[in-house]
Amino acid sequence: MSTQAVAATLALDSATVTVQERLYLLVVASYADHECIAWPGNERVAGESSLSVRGVQRASASCEEKGLIRKLVNGAPDERIPHDKRPNRVELLYARGDAHGTPRGDTGGTRGVTLVTPRGDTSVTQTVSEPSIEPSTREGEIPTEPFDAFWKHYPRKIAKQAARRAWVARMRAGVDPMLLVRSSERYAQVCELRETHERFMLHPATFLGPNERWLDYPPLTAAQRAEETGIYPSHLTNASADDFGMGDC
Repeated sequence: MSTQAVAATLALDSATVTVQERLYLLVVASYADHECIAWPGNERVAGESSLSVRGVQRASASCEEKGLIRKLVNGAPDERIPHDKRPNRVELLYARGDAHGTPRGDTGGTRGVTLVTPRGDTSVTQTVSEPSIEPSTREGEIPTEPFDAFWKHYPRKIAKQAARRAWVARMRAGVDPMLLVRSSERYAQVCELRETHERFMLHPATFLGPNERWLDYPPLTAAQRAEETGIYPSHLTNASADDFGMGDC
């Protein structure tokens, strides 16, 4: 993964790219090499970005129209795949500072990328701050502790980075992080009670995905937990059986 490419993607102005374009670019950037080149297939990008395959194709086309990327159709350098079935080779021009084919430029001591757009006999120069390799402040706005708690409780430890991307997407959508943590605890309990083999457990990224599978495993109330375990907290010992749904049917 190219840290430079990911940081550059997170630093793109919201006025420049749509949410769908940023999701597409983030997944591609996560596969980029040191030259900011990647070739993940559309299906893979769709699976990790929560976009449909058609949505990936639209985002790719619009990013190319904006001069953010350059594509070489079937350009993936994988000799094991027939040429006409190879994924496209994608160059992240904005991440290496040559969007619209222009070189890096320095302006007044500020590192940046100079984009030159010819207009008749004159040209307009726009300077865009070069993204830092340090973690993005936008990424830093999302606390890491709740995700760490989720990961600790979730019963299947696989594809952590994909799970983290799905988590960030849910946080940006306004989902309560503690609901996800408690739902992961509940899912772990259900898997244990049913003796579910790990290979049949949901991937964490799927659990956190746009289909909202966490809602299938709502946290238990105190009464439900007591009924399931047979252990009643002291503040509930004076409650009647009806309070626990255990009365006559």
